[in-house]
Amino acid sequence: MQAYLDNSATTRCSERAKDLMVKVLMEDYGNPSSLHTMGVVAERYIKEAKERIAKTLKADEKEILFTSGGTESNNMALIGTALANKRAGNHIITTSIEHASVLSPLAYLEEQGFRVTYLPVDENGQISLDELRDAVCEDTILVSMMMVNNEIGAVEPIAEAAKIIKEKNPDALLIAGDIYDKSLPSAEAVELFDRFMTEIAGLHGKTGLKTFVISGNHDSPERIGYFNKLIELNGIFTDGVFEGVARKNTVECDGEKVNIFSLPFIRPSFVRKAYPEESAKITDYTTAVRVVLEHSDINSDETNILIAHQFVTGSETSGSESSLGTLDNVEPYVFEPFDYVALGHIHGKQIMGKNKNIAYCGSPIKYSKTECRNKKCVIFGELSNRKLNLEEIPVQPLHDMRIIKGTLRELAENPISDTYDDKTDDYVFAELTDENPVTNAFSTLENIYPNIMGLEYVNRKKSIEMTPEMYGKTEGKSNIELFSDFYKMQNGKEIEPESVKIIERIFKEIGGVNYETD
Repeated sequence: MQAYLDNSATTRCSERAKDLMVKVLMEDYGNPSSLHTMGVVAERYIKEAKERIAKTLKADEKEILFTSGGTESNNMALIGTALANKRAGNHIITTSIEHASVLSPLAYLEEQGFRVTYLPVDENGQISLDELRDAVCEDTILVSMMMVNNEIGAVEPIAEAAKIIKEKNPDALLIAGDIYDKSLPSAEAVELFDRFMTEIAGLHGKTGLKTFVISGNHDSPERIGYFNKLIELNGIFTDGVFEGVARKNTVECDGEKVNIFSLPFIRPSFVRKAYPEESAKITDYTTAVRVVLEHSDINSDETNILIAHQFVTGSETSGSESSLGTLDNVEPYVFEPFDYVALGHIHGKQIMGKNKNIAYCGSPIKYSKTECRNKKCVIFGELSNRKLNLEEIPVQPLHDMRIIKGTLRELAENPISDTYDDKTDDYVFAELTDENPVTNAFSTLENIYPNIMGLEYVNRKKSIEMTPEMYGKTEGKSNIELFSDFYKMQNGKEIEPESVKIIERIFKEIGGVNYETD
C-alpha cells in the first residue's frame, strides 16, 4: 500500500473542481475577451471566480489577478512591490525556509541594491516573533512569509506577525497647517491635495484612520474649512477658521481615549476680537495662545494632544519661513496641559520642550536652497498611559532639492553622480566655478536639469573676502602697482607678467606711468 504524505506541496484535485474543468475545456471554451455568446459565457466563469475569491479574502475584485502559477505570482508580488516602493525604503524581511520561487526573486532584488533579512527558524520550523520585531525598521517595505511550509508542514504565526508589522499603522494623522504656500493656491496644488485626501479617506474606510487638518499662516482659512462637516463623515476633521477655542475631538487609540485639540494659526488681533473683555492682557502671541487655551475644554486628567501652527521660542528656522523676528514667538510653557503638541510653521524637524513633547516634523519637501542639505521626515508618536515615544520616519520626495557644483562643462558632461541615481529631474541649484560668466549657462543646464531653480557663480572672484589688510597702503605706489593690487583682489591671484606689460604700454600711451599717489 502506498501512502502519499506530500499534500502540503501538491494535492489531488477534488471531484467538483475536475468536473467543472472538464466542462469548461470541452463545452464552454470560448475566448473570454470575445463578444460572442461563448466568449460571454467564458467571461462569466472568470467574473464569478473573482467574486468568490475576493469575498473569501475580504478583498476587492480588482485586486484579484490570475497567473500561470505560484512562481509567476511570487515574482510579480515580490519584485513588483519592491520596485514600486523603492523610494519608501529598501529593506525586505523573509524566512530562511521559503520556497525557491520566493528566494530566487529576493536574490535578484539583492543584486539590485535591496537589503534582505532572512529570519532563522527553530527546531519546529517557526520564526521568533522577537527577532521579527527587531528586524522591522524604518526602511522595511515588505515582509514575505509562508503560512505553512511545503516540506515539513510548519505553521508560521502569521496573525501575530501581522500585528507586529502593523504596529506603525496610526490611529490618527495630524497635519499642522500650511497646506498650501499661498492663500490663493494654484489649481495643480488643489488637485494634488484633493488626491491625497481622497486616499486618506480610503484608509479611514479600511483602518479607521482619523485625520486632523488645520490652516497655517499661508493658507486661506475659509478654503481649508470648506465642506468640513461633510468630509467629517470620512474621518477627516478640518479647522480652517479660528472660532475662539481649540476644537476638541476624542478618538480611541488602542483602547485609550485621547483628546485631540485643533488650533488654526492665530494672531493676537484674532483673539482680541474673540475676547474683547480680555484684550488688555492679550499683548503678544504668547498671551493670545494662553487665553485661547484657557477657554478651551481641557481636562488635565485625560490624555490631550494639540495641533497648532505657531513659532515656538527655541525653534530654529531654515531660512524659507516667513517670521516677524521674535515678535511672533510663543513661549513653550503655555502648552503644559498637553501630553503632545504637533506643530506646523517651521520647515525643519525639531523636538523641544522640557519633556521633549513639542515637535515640528517640518515640511515634507524642501522649499529653498537653504534646505538642500536637510533630511525630511514625519514624526510617528506613540502614547501609552500618557507616556510619549517619538520616532522619526524618513521621507524621500519624488524630486529632491540639491546643490550641484562645478564648471559648466563638468555639470553638462557628468550630470549627476552615482549617489543620486542619475536623477536629473530633481530640483537643483547650480553653483558654477567658472572664473568668467558663460554665455547661455542657464539655458544649457536647463536642457539637462529641467527643474533647475537657480544659478550663481562661486569662484575666486566672488568668494574672496575684502579686508582692510588686503587693501594695504596706497601712498607711494605707482599706477601699475595699484592696478596689480586691484587685479589680485578681484581675481584672487597675481597678475601675469605679460598682462603687466600690456597695462604699462596703455599707461605710457595715456601718460602717468611713474605717477605716484599723494
